[in-house]
Amino acid sequence: SSKNKFRLLRKGGAKGSKVKAEQAMDMQAAQDLIDNKQAVLEDLDKRCRLFAKAKQNLMDDNHWTLAQTLFGVTTYYRNEPDGSLSIKMEGRLDGVSLFDQVAVLREVDLHYTWAPFVSSSLTVAHLNKLDTVGWFVIGLPSFGLMRDACFRAIGCDSMLED
Repeated sequence: SSKNKFRLLRKGGAKGSKVKAEQAMDMQAAQDLIDNKQAVLEDLDKRCRLFAKAKQNLMDDNHWTLAQTLFGVTTYYRNEPDGSLSIKMEGRLDGVSLFDQVAVLREVDLHYTWAPFVSSSLTVAHLNKLDTVGWFVIGLPSFGLMRDACFRAIGCDSMLED
């Protein structure tokens, strides 16, 4: 009977070493995947931090200056440490589908055709499906009042968070 136990242990030992070898191969495959996708993972980490900061900015009104509320849209601004100006606009979009919202963000080239006081607009780059850099000129050119601005609009699906 002790010989049988020894044989069972040896069989289990062989099976155990096979499992360990498979685990080692799986761990190496996972490490290789991480190494190969490091740039993608770093980009995801940056986006995650960006969205966390954006969410914090939406919840925090302490560092924003109220500019105005007009047509149900409240506009705030803030001077950034790097000299840039951040603008935050809040309002309800009733009866507007997600597709329509994404289309407005992506079709910057058409903003001048419908947005009040926008005389020129251009898509600078589509960095991703929901990541667009745009430029526009706003003002009344005939009165010499014109400003241009560049913006980045990034979409984030956070439906499951709240």
